[in-house]
Amino acid sequence: MNSWLSDMLLDLDQRKILLSVLSGLYKQRDDFSTFLRDELGKNLDEITTGNLEVARSEVVDDAERVGWTVELFEALYGLQLAGVTEQLERIGTVEEIREARFFDDCYIDHYPMVNRKKLRQKLRSVVTEQGRRILVVRGQRYSGNSHTLRHIRHVTGKFGIPLAEFSLIDYATDNVDLGPYDFGLGIAQAMKRTLPAHLDRKASRWTTNFISWLVAEVDPKRDRLWIVFDDFEKEKLKVALPDSVYEFIHTLCNGVANRLRGVRLCLINYDRPLPNEISFQVDREDVPGISEEDLADFFLDFYRDHVRPADLEAAARDAAERAAASRSAGRT
Repeated sequence: MNSWLSDMLLDLDQRKILLSVLSGLYKQRDDFSTFLRDELGKNLDEITTGNLEVARSEVVDDAERVGWTVELFEALYGLQLAGVTEQLERIGTVEEIREARFFDDCYIDHYPMVNRKKLRQKLRSVVTEQGRRILVVRGQRYSGNSHTLRHIRHVTGKFGIPLAEFSLIDYATDNVDLGPYDFGLGIAQAMKRTLPAHLDRKASRWTTNFISWLVAEVDPKRDRLWIVFDDFEKEKLKVALPDSVYEFIHTLCNGVANRLRGVRLCLINYDRPLPNEISFQVDREDVPGISEEDLADFFLDFYRDHVRPADLEAAARDAAERAAASRSAGRT
């Protein structure tokens, strides 16, 4: 099985293959426009007015951003052209593409990812343009919070999406005067940008000015950015978080909800209410404790994806036995 990565995002090699297919099929802009209109109901002129080479690239961008990459692949497979099908299958069969197995990877960088189906669905949804832009994840210790963070790292790392990650346990220390500037600097560094000199860290309106700068820096048609805040639990921190940190997060939430279309924000175990006016862009997931069924699903997924070939009936029995043994040993 080819490793299909998501129902929205392509890595560089996959993108090159898709653009090569489109380049081979459509030598005239009118022909490309007709394909998009008749097969997908898309208006090329509404997506881009650029020349044909630019148009092909921007159509792929739009498909990834808005979330119709799967439909584009289905339409190309539907042409039933041997050479086209052969190229596309280097990315994945249409069934593999539909499955979007990337978000269900159970073993990332030698780290076991116990199945959290609902959480993975939320992460998959948040990535799409139609999905809500802010995800709040709550859960008891060992329930799957690390899954959220590792999953986001994996997604962003694979596809080159800038990630600004803040584990507050590393910031709220005895010897550090923690404030919004620290997070703004981290976000700028993740984007490989330099904060302008006029953003004086001592300015009373620094947070508002920073968000305005960020809005200008993030191109809604091309740029993606993930921001993650973790470790809000008071028992983990050496010092209490100042109010300015919460004010920064609330202002950032407002910016993400209303003006930053290409940005996604994840708050893990956030300990305060968010403003009601941004609720239309907030999704939530309460992660339950890991059950024996979750463990059995993990072992079965591992057999399926990382131990081939496998007798799935025998694998299912062994998965159940391993899950029960793990529970009884307290390794959950």
